[in-house]
Amino acid sequence: MKVLVAEDSRVNLMVIEKYIKSMGHEIVTAENGKVAVEKFKAEKPDLVLMDVVMPIMDGHGATKLIKENCDDKQWVPVIFLTSMQNDEDLANGIKAGGDDYLKKPVSKIVLEAKIHAMERISDMQKALVNVTSQLEEANSALEKLSGEDGLTKLANRRNFDETFETEWRRAHRDKTELSLIMVDIDHFKLYNDHYGHQGGDDCLKDVAGNLKKMLKDPEILLPGMAGRNSFFFFLELQKIKLFCLLIIFAKLYEKKNSFMKLQKPVIV
Repeated sequence: MKVLVAEDSRVNLMVIEKYIKSMGHEIVTAENGKVAVEKFKAEKPDLVLMDVVMPIMDGHGATKLIKENCDDKQWVPVIFLTSMQNDEDLANGIKAGGDDYLKKPVSKIVLEAKIHAMERISDMQKALVNVTSQLEEANSALEKLSGEDGLTKLANRRNFDETFETEWRRAHRDKTELSLIMVDIDHFKLYNDHYGHQGGDDCLKDVAGNLKKMLKDPEILLPGMAGRNSFFFFLELQKIKLFCLLIIFAKLYEKKNSFMKLQKPVIV
């Protein structure tokens, strides 16, 4: 554990430094609150021992700045070192962001006990952050799956309906055009009967994958929705671009024709 000690008394600092090193911890020192804040940013300690009364910047002011530099996933305990023991002083320290108090002169036994206690709390906090992060990732994946078609990985009906409402309102507000393209695979039943359900599924996934690769233009509004053998996409395009895109769609799956020896080829 790396411990930052802010103490303006050289004598007290030497004693505390000796105690901390004997416990096997690394120590970083600061002679006032201003330097303590700078050392905290640079050294990223696991624990701070903070004297309350110091020149330039006192312990309360330094602790407020230190806590402001900690994000939601980072908790660094601050233990105040002080000879003051009245209730108001203790309350002010807690308000400033302190987590505990250690009375001067510092006792090695008490110091070691408090460090161990803060280590346990820190370990629990890190475990909680890890679990929370895993839960957020799981929720994000679940949210994606809830709006995704399992076969084609395009948007499902729920996602499509939500997108439609959003884009319709935006187009109405901005006075812009909104286009909807339906891409249908002709004679899909013949293809599915000839190659089997797995072949039909592979065909749909292949078409969906090619469509997703094509629709990377930032002007094209994904997601699209996959039906049984149809695909739907929202677009906000100038008419000339829309016309060109339709031509591309028409030619997209001509290569499928060579895969079939039926009277009617698959046409997209």
